[in-house]
Amino acid sequence: MGVRDFFSTIMLGITCAPALATAAESPPPSIPAVSVAEPPAGYTQMCRRDPAICEAANFAAVHDKNWTAKSLIGTLKHVNRSVNSAIRFREDRSEKWNAVPLTKGASGDCEDYAITKRMQLLALGFPANKLYYSVAYVPRAGLHTVLIANVDGTDLVLDSRTPWIERWSDTPYVWLLKQSASDPSIWYSTFPETDDSNTIALAALAS
Repeated sequence: MGVRDFFSTIMLGITCAPALATAAESPPPSIPAVSVAEPPAGYTQMCRRDPAICEAANFAAVHDKNWTAKSLIGTLKHVNRSVNSAIRFREDRSEKWNAVPLTKGASGDCEDYAITKRMQLLALGFPANKLYYSVAYVPRAGLHTVLIANVDGTDLVLDSRTPWIERWSDTPYVWLLKQSASDPSIWYSTFPETDDSNTIALAALAS
């Protein structure tokens, strides 16, 4: 079975996991989109429950606040740290995507961290068209969802596993899916299409 066949199986559920390192040579500033793909099932179900959170207008809108790269990154750091501190990790095998109210005892899975961070950033006036979700694979561990912020053309990762903001290419992840920042209904595979046996084996593990 090829990589394309495995993707439909992979996206039946998204789980969270720690990471192992992978190497990339001269990576682009933004996670590359290879081909249109099905969104994660949990994301689709969330949009059915709460259509407003997934409307294209909410993603494409740009706030009037005069942001600089420095202020954007400072805001990202603040939100990433505060949400990570406020939410206790709790594995959700049902893969129900939700924003988490930041109250005492708040808990959630990796995608819940990502959704909550996006909502917090939008509330602070962060440009909506610079934010999107992405799914990565961790060898021998599982799948992991994060929020991506694009600042000056570079994709930065807001991760539930670390307080630090990193370039996507500096993380120890194998990237599988990315959402369109301008149209939330569109998702792309970021996994290279190849017949290489190692690549196919990795896709098989992800399923």
